[in-house]
Amino acid sequence: MKLHHIFVAFLLLSGAVSSHLALGAAAIAPAVILCPKGATMRETLAAREVMRYVYLRTGKLLPIRGGSNIVSSTVIVVARKDRPLIGKAVQDRKTRAEIAALKPEQYL
Repeated sequence: MKLHHIFVAFLLLSGAVSSHLALGAAAIAPAVILCPKGATMRETLAAREVMRYVYLRTGKLLPIRGGSNIVSSTVIVVARKDRPLIGKAVQDRKTRAEIAALKPEQYL
């Protein structure tokens, strides 16, 4: 049986989630946690853990969205590095290289 390792990539697009949540800026679309469509149990659990950590630090409960559409300017992406969602979310070549170099149990 092949063991699949989960790679979690937290990508903050167009601003820092923590500063957005702390300021409560109404002009910026609310931050969301994005999982790939058909996420594995581990990916789903990781997204819930991120939601919990953000809530504990900020008091804000971020929604978890499934799919491949980036619907907010501030997104936390939780997915294995081989998911197409990562390619859609990351435009920067350096960040893509860092994601490709991730070993099991590592994250950005």
